[in-house]
Amino acid sequence: MPIFRSNATNKVDSAGRVTIPAAIRDALPTDHKSSVTIVPSLKHPCIQGGDSSMLARLSDRIEAQFGPYSDEYDYMVNEIYGQSEDVEFDSKHRIKIPQFMLDEAGITGEAIIVGLRDKFEIWNPDRYADYRRGMKEKALQSAMKLGPLNTRRGEGD
Repeated sequence: MPIFRSNATNKVDSAGRVTIPAAIRDALPTDHKSSVTIVPSLKHPCIQGGDSSMLARLSDRIEAQFGPYSDEYDYMVNEIYGQSEDVEFDSKHRIKIPQFMLDEAGITGEAIIVGLRDKFEIWNPDRYADYRRGMKEKALQSAMKLGPLNTRRGEGD
């Protein structure tokens, strides 16, 4: 599984193309370096992306949680698989984001691409700044529940 990290703000051109940062591209598995899968986020006003295994991992969880014949399963696969796209990198390391995704995320002239471990997100920079307000304090509160972060599990207990 790739580990996506870092962030960068890049221009979105009139064709909906945005450069994906090298730190994100370099994390893609060797056999998946030419494209990424993108889908509108269910949770936030942004676009989520990852390698092609991202949806396979999610599919396993959806089916295990809801079963393939439930309404919940139908809702999830419609919103995720029905709206997802595999997009290829061009020679300038850009992907073309479908207009409906840009519209849903409120992305126009610029986008911030943020690595989030097993996925990355593409945001309108203003919306991301609003989302991030107070996040450090919330992260600190969550980290306190983990205990000391500079020890291995079982040490210092």
